[in-house]
Amino acid sequence: MLAFGMPLKSRLILTTSGLLVLVTLAISSYFVVRNQRDLDEANSNKYAMMRHELAKKGSVLARNVAIASERAVAVLDFLFLAEVISSATQHDSEIVYGIILDKEGKALVHSDARQSGKKLDDPATRRAIESADGSELEISYSGRPTLDVSAPIVVAGKPWGAIRFGLSLDGVNAEISKNKAQAEEKLRSGLIVAGSAAALLLMFAAFIATIASAQIVGPVDALISGVNRLRTGDLSTQVGVSGIPEFIGLAQAFNDMANAIKERDEALTQNNRQLEKALATANEVNRLKSEFLANISHELRTPLNAIVNVPKILLAEYSNVPVWTCPRCHAEFEGEFSAVGSDEPEHCPDDGAEMLLGKRTISTGVPEEQRHFLSRLLHQGQHMLNVVNELLDFSKLDAGKMELHIEQVDIGRVFADVEQTMQGLAAEKRLTVHFPDLADVRLVRADPVKLAQILINLIGNAIKFTPPNGRIVIQLTKRQVNGVVADEIRVTDSGIGIPKEHLEAIFESFRQVDSGHTRKAGGTGLGLTITRHLVELHGGRIWVDSEPNQGSTFTFYLPVEGNTSVGDSAAQPAAVGAAELIVVVDDNEVQLEVMRVVLERAKYRVDLVSNPLDAFDTVTRHRPDWIVLDVMMPQVSGVALLKQLKADERTRDIPVFVATAYHDNEQQVRSLGALWLPKPWTADDFQRVVNEYRVGAKS
Repeated sequence: MLAFGMPLKSRLILTTSGLLVLVTLAISSYFVVRNQRDLDEANSNKYAMMRHELAKKGSVLARNVAIASERAVAVLDFLFLAEVISSATQHDSEIVYGIILDKEGKALVHSDARQSGKKLDDPATRRAIESADGSELEISYSGRPTLDVSAPIVVAGKPWGAIRFGLSLDGVNAEISKNKAQAEEKLRSGLIVAGSAAALLLMFAAFIATIASAQIVGPVDALISGVNRLRTGDLSTQVGVSGIPEFIGLAQAFNDMANAIKERDEALTQNNRQLEKALATANEVNRLKSEFLANISHELRTPLNAIVNVPKILLAEYSNVPVWTCPRCHAEFEGEFSAVGSDEPEHCPDDGAEMLLGKRTISTGVPEEQRHFLSRLLHQGQHMLNVVNELLDFSKLDAGKMELHIEQVDIGRVFADVEQTMQGLAAEKRLTVHFPDLADVRLVRADPVKLAQILINLIGNAIKFTPPNGRIVIQLTKRQVNGVVADEIRVTDSGIGIPKEHLEAIFESFRQVDSGHTRKAGGTGLGLTITRHLVELHGGRIWVDSEPNQGSTFTFYLPVEGNTSVGDSAAQPAAVGAAELIVVVDDNEVQLEVMRVVLERAKYRVDLVSNPLDAFDTVTRHRPDWIVLDVMMPQVSGVALLKQLKADERTRDIPVFVATAYHDNEQQVRSLGALWLPKPWTADDFQRVVNEYRVGAKS
């Protein structure tokens, strides 16, 4: 009634204001509900999308690792499998665990070392080993929501097991919770603003009615359009809104959400690229290792063929002949009597005594041919020793255990020794090798053995890849390197050369420019890697200049420190006298027999001990000049026997050689006061250590 008594203008204003307030409240409520629904749908879609991307990432990772692991699984290379799992879990914080299962559900490799080797019996494991195409399952792992993805491992076309990765859903849930909280906060702010707007409309009804659509409907449409573009995969979507601060804040929240999704997608893409790169690197390393093992097999089996067959050939050229011996006059007759094999005894034609029948082993072969075969056998044995030494040197360098014994070295003497070592190989290929003519002593600070090894590696490499009648030149010059005087050595050949794209790779481990040509020429492919490490240990640098079919020049330099004269270490002690006695202790009868012959031909007297328990009594009884001990012996080891000898005042001053096949125990041997003699050794090696010991004793 009051309304009808009011002026029409007031009623219109009141009616318009009331209607506008009601409409405003209705519209506000509508858009609040609609926005809430859209936000819930957006969050649901975002969760589904983020979960899908996470599952996709895990599936790609699992499939790639499964493919990369097929070879390692086939050869049971658990170290490689553990490195793959460790690399994946350490480089991506979203990966909670990684497991490699066999088809029985046993965890062969688990990122949690405590679980390795255990049989797992849970839904994720059962699904993984039963699924032929991989699976995914949300589980709780250590109280954390986790998405478990798997891929089958197939070896030779047959299912072998599966690989599982667990990807944390914490980030996805946290992002969704954060967005929900932000949306709820914005909605609360929107309700407050809507209520305030309704109150203001009572005073500014006409103005609010005019601009309401522009201030509310426009931003909402922009947000809906942005959500639709985001839903279709346009991750660069951004919404621009002006006007009411709450809608501006909602638009900013939407933009933040779109940016977060884009960043997550870019991160997943980057992670996938890194994983693909890591897998490519692993595949390349796998290929190089396979090629390296093939080369090593070739380099060891080839000389073994000669080492096994040459003795058979030589032994076949020996036969037994009957020999009659007179016990009185000691006359001998080879197979001249018809009574051989009969019961009638034969008598000596000289004194009539009854003769004894025996036999004698004689050689039926040609001496020059036998000498040729023995030379080949020695060459093949030395080749196998070089292969083993290269592997041991590489192992030491890789473990950082290679040590240098630096001293003042006359490089001219090193050149002379290397020339004598390499002249046989060069002559076989009719190659000319020119060394620098050093009339005066030229000193350099280096490890003489390792310096010779560097030169032998480079010159041997040049001999391998230089055709017959070629030429190899070694040059020595001075140069300035960072203000320091250095000796520069160049080895130039007229060989096949190296393509430019391979110049750096030839110094890398297991790398070969042409594996077919390298296999034909021989070698492990580690020589240049070892050479580079040895040069760098000296403080120098090595590089190569080459053109295909134009030859190669390998250049390296060694820093020069001081210029002192050659000291006592360069002196050559006189050879030992025949009166010196050596006690050799080894449980291997063949080794004892060989060492006896080697040392006796070097003019030593030798006393052999095959039972290490008798060694100490033998030494204390004979008081020898030298002792040679093996390390690995039954009942008592060489190290234990060495400690016993050094602890007794009767034997502590006798020099002891520890002959060992373990090339990494030199420091332990020397710390116990013994001389290190790595197997295999020759009389020259033994004499060299004796000379070094005597020089050290004099100084």
